[in-house]
Amino acid sequence: MSTQAERRARRAARKAAGVFYTPEYIVDYILQQTLANHDVVTNPVPKVLDPACGTGNFLIAAYDLLLHKFGEMLPLLRQYYADRKYMVHDGQTEVAIDGAAYWCRENLHYHLVRHCLYGADIDAQAIAIAHGRLLDKCRERPLCQPVPNLLLGDSLIKWEDSNKIPADIPMDAGQQRRLGDFWSCGYDFIVGNPPYVSFGLNRVGKMTVVQSDYLRANYPRSAQYKLSYYALFLERSILALNPGGYLGFITPDSYLLGRYYSKIRQYILDTCRIHELTLAGSKVFSGVQVGIPVITVLSKGARRQQAHADVLAVNKLNDSGKVTVTHQYPQNYFDHQAYNRFRLFFNAKDKGIIDTIEQAPNRFGDLTKIRTGMRSLTVQAAIKSKNRQGDSWKQGVISSSQVLPFGIVYQGDWLDVTPAKLNKGGWDAAVIAGPKIFLRQTGDSLIAAVDNSGLYHLNNIHSLTVLDPGICLDYLSCILNSRLMNFYYHIVTLEKGRSMAQVDIETVEKLPLCIDRERAGLLAGLGRTLAQLVSRMCSLQCQQDNTTWLSDFTAVYHEMNQVVYHIYGLSADDVLYIEQHTDSYWERYKELKKPRGRQW
Repeated sequence: MSTQAERRARRAARKAAGVFYTPEYIVDYILQQTLANHDVVTNPVPKVLDPACGTGNFLIAAYDLLLHKFGEMLPLLRQYYADRKYMVHDGQTEVAIDGAAYWCRENLHYHLVRHCLYGADIDAQAIAIAHGRLLDKCRERPLCQPVPNLLLGDSLIKWEDSNKIPADIPMDAGQQRRLGDFWSCGYDFIVGNPPYVSFGLNRVGKMTVVQSDYLRANYPRSAQYKLSYYALFLERSILALNPGGYLGFITPDSYLLGRYYSKIRQYILDTCRIHELTLAGSKVFSGVQVGIPVITVLSKGARRQQAHADVLAVNKLNDSGKVTVTHQYPQNYFDHQAYNRFRLFFNAKDKGIIDTIEQAPNRFGDLTKIRTGMRSLTVQAAIKSKNRQGDSWKQGVISSSQVLPFGIVYQGDWLDVTPAKLNKGGWDAAVIAGPKIFLRQTGDSLIAAVDNSGLYHLNNIHSLTVLDPGICLDYLSCILNSRLMNFYYHIVTLEKGRSMAQVDIETVEKLPLCIDRERAGLLAGLGRTLAQLVSRMCSLQCQQDNTTWLSDFTAVYHEMNQVVYHIYGLSADDVLYIEQHTDSYWERYKELKKPRGRQW
């Protein structure tokens, strides 16, 4: 019996490898969307694979589901396959029996574990547990040999191609051959919860150059910039599916929209029909930061020219496994998105408003330059101080929280701009000291303010400058802080409410931008008024009387938003919808009360 300490150690090791326990309701949901629809009479040998099976949760649930389906269909199976010969182990040898005798309840366990259920994992202890769980399922007829289709091995190695097996793999020829056969047979259903670990970026796992080169060479449709195991498993599994076969995975949602997952999205669109993309509840992996879990269900075989008529379902799943929100639209919508992003819309109204906003003639990246802030070559503490330590030290902001809607709070910090101490990427010393917009990098919303004081900033804040001197920064600040643009941002990025949410430069560059020369002066003036109100709010003299300030701010902010709605051509109905589905004025700006310091 394992000690509690040993069990904790195993859990910690699997967590470090990006392996997490899948709740039963998630397993059941995925199987209901895939395997439950299978006709066991038409195809009585459905091959079901979990390529990262762990202790066998998906395989055990698949066993129960298939046992029930086969049990119900035994009379038809005996009728349809009465004359077919089946080979059955009798303990020491194989004997041939006809279908009339084979299709009985006593043989179903044998049939399922020998012909239907397949699993692989790199963890020997997990495979042993899965093996024991399947053996324990046998009631009427004991299996006279080990469960044959649970194999120990790295599923990302191309075992089926002897030229692609690394020479240093410590495995005998027989095991390699079994793994080669395992990955060559083709599967009707591939389900599971693949590892979530990523390699190649800060705060993620590390791997050898040899491993990285192998995966990049063998997974050209999913290895992109960083190596994300679950994306590699998606490519591996699609390759292993039979034509018409179904895949059902739960993964992080980062592959839906992330720029560096464009290859795997393209591959899915080229080879598969997407049946559904379902966001699961926040409690699926309690205590683990893996983004929003998304269930992907697809089938292999639909080409892009055929996929234009295909419709996918976009759902939300609650913590009880029930679909609470659903919407449908054509799969070919993804073909027209930058980097083939899989944008999720949960109702037609959201999609309609986004389509209207995207009719804007420009994008922020067309007319502005967005840069990151300063980053030390060592640690950030080496370039910041509360005291000026020399001529190379400049006044600056060091936290996203110092950037408020329409205001910046300086808290007495100094930044060392000595080039030899700084990463050269992103920021530009010649630009940073001039007029610009500060935009929070951390957070789930767009929060921006104009800086005319030449403040420097760290890389947890973005800065935006105009390429066209005729465009006013105050005008752009109003657009970024508007309810319209935050509604747009929340819908297309899924960042609202996300733990550790961030605003990335590439997303801001793609924001739709309308420049209305007739209303530019009006909107910029409202932006300056709002900046003055925020300055007043932050002043020490005004802390005791927020009622008047809030009334003034709300009135001006409302007027500003109405101008923005008009500039983007939204209907009265669309405006009402956005107003009803975004935070209240005070909720949106309650953080104005938090930072204290000198207002700029």
